[in-house]
Amino acid sequence: MKKNYFFTLLFTLFSFHLFSQTIVSTSPENKRAIVEEATGIHCWACPDGHSILQAKKDQYPGQVFAIKAHGGTFAWDCDPNGGHDFNNSYAVAVENLMNLNGWPSAAINRTVFSQYTDTGGTGMGRQFWSAAVDQTLQQSAYVNVGVELIPNFSNNSVDIHVEAYYTGNSPQSTNYMHVAILLDGVVGPQGSAETYNPADVVSDGPNTSYGHNEYDYLHKDILVDMYHGMSGDPITTTSSGSFIDRTYTYQVPAIYNDVEAFLTRMKVVAYISETQSQMIVNGNGAAIPFPEKDLAVVNLAGMQTVYTETEPMGTVKARIFNYGANPVSDFDISYQLDNGDIVTETFNGSIGSWGYSDHTFSTQFDSSSWEQDQFYTLTVTASTENDTNVSDNSYSLDLSRYSFCYPQSDCSFGDGMTSFSFGDISNLDSGCSPNGYGDFTDQSTDLVAGDTYDMSFVTGYGSQVFRVWIDYNDDSYFSLDELIVDNPMLGSGQGAGSFSGSLPITIPLSAPIGEHLMRVKSNWQTGVPDDACEETQYGETEDYTVNIVESLSIGEIEGSIINIYPNPSNGVFNINLNGEILLYEVANILGQVVADGRIENGDNMLDLSSNETGTYILKLTATSNGKFKLFKLVKE
Repeated sequence: MKKNYFFTLLFTLFSFHLFSQTIVSTSPENKRAIVEEATGIHCWACPDGHSILQAKKDQYPGQVFAIKAHGGTFAWDCDPNGGHDFNNSYAVAVENLMNLNGWPSAAINRTVFSQYTDTGGTGMGRQFWSAAVDQTLQQSAYVNVGVELIPNFSNNSVDIHVEAYYTGNSPQSTNYMHVAILLDGVVGPQGSAETYNPADVVSDGPNTSYGHNEYDYLHKDILVDMYHGMSGDPITTTSSGSFIDRTYTYQVPAIYNDVEAFLTRMKVVAYISETQSQMIVNGNGAAIPFPEKDLAVVNLAGMQTVYTETEPMGTVKARIFNYGANPVSDFDISYQLDNGDIVTETFNGSIGSWGYSDHTFSTQFDSSSWEQDQFYTLTVTASTENDTNVSDNSYSLDLSRYSFCYPQSDCSFGDGMTSFSFGDISNLDSGCSPNGYGDFTDQSTDLVAGDTYDMSFVTGYGSQVFRVWIDYNDDSYFSLDELIVDNPMLGSGQGAGSFSGSLPITIPLSAPIGEHLMRVKSNWQTGVPDDACEETQYGETEDYTVNIVESLSIGEIEGSIINIYPNPSNGVFNINLNGEILLYEVANILGQVVADGRIENGDNMLDLSSNETGTYILKLTATSNGKFKLFKLVKE
């Protein structure tokens, strides 16, 4: 459920010059690895990056700290109910410092590893992270850093206590203290999580409420704020023996964007950079201790939200997460529709610390008495004694009832679509459908996500206005965000006659794969109503089937985005790559390799003009791990 809150950030700084350290060592130490990772929900290879970093954290406890920056083109929320917008300006700024060439990328202590970088910047592909972490941990540091968190639950704030001790001289007279504020344990969508990092998957299958049926995933170490912005807090005593002791009070807001924040799930990474923005000398991290008990209903497990007169019965499902330190067993769980009766059942079983489980209620609800297109709020609540944080014990979702409609209009004067074509659909000379509604769902076309197609209309009466929807979420309801044609007019000011026109339609890359219903609707003189079921005096409604298929020319390998155009072509294909370097092979239909080489980041040209016309298979392979993707090239 999307929740809207107003919040303010209150920052208070106390500086103390004490004579003895309490949480930092005065003995020379090696560096800790501060890993700033550019990641995103829709980066296919990013879960693999998460897995790599977790392995290093497990290998070196207390020595490796991740800061996950969701700031790139992959960082957008595909949950229609909201709650997972991790993007922010600090994440973008962190990514910009790397000079990265694709996602995922990471900078280790903002150090340039010349043998691992493609751009000369600090950003590296994930195949190099492990070695860079190993090398960093072997390097000596001239300053040690210690950090602890003191939560104040009465006002939802935390004191961040940071100490630093210089065991050597800094080459710079001024260093900078930075404090990254992180949020842990947000359950939400993540592309390819089940393939590349199943350890953090917290669902037994895809969550169908997400835009691309992603699995639920436990997002960790999310960068949500920087206490001092990107500038840092200056340290002007940087010689050997200098002791720095600073405490910063941070007010935890209700939300970051639309992501709920909880004091018990906050973490910080404090680090000292040699200059204002580059070369992290050393750092450390801390987290608020887990409460003993903290149950949360994180979502409704992809349950159906729209009900029909033919399928009125609803089954309630809830996904429960235990954020507490101890297992929780045999607790009450209930649901309520609006202000109706509360249905309570017992969850029989146990959920371990930072574990999850789904509960399916045995008692269904009946939507047959609901009014059409009115929302009914379903609230599910998990209850256990001594729960530290009850604010996330409930989750609400709006449900509705929808009756599929067959709107009628008068098309006897020639209004509506006398012919319509789109892709392989060619419904020519169809005339006026009975009562102004035509069921042509037996006519279908494949549409490649990311490709553009001409849609053509012919009408027998002027001033005809059109709208076209694709029911991407298959709920039998045509919503405004599913419009692909929005009120163009044919034959403006004209009467009876024949008027034709066409316009290009680009299928979004994010369009859900599979078959969907397409509705084409017209109206005379004025715009087609927002409600695709609303009847108009003159016009026509026609329904078709479209099948969205994966693009042959646009794809992704290990987080690298590939765009091939034009395709078909006369033999010269442009290949734009945003990501890590790829190897390529081109084979003819006999399997004979006719070209091979290397695809660099940016624009590349593949010239098959001297080859015969026909179909070729392009194989692109990631240099990091040998994973590949095939594309069909057509030379005309």
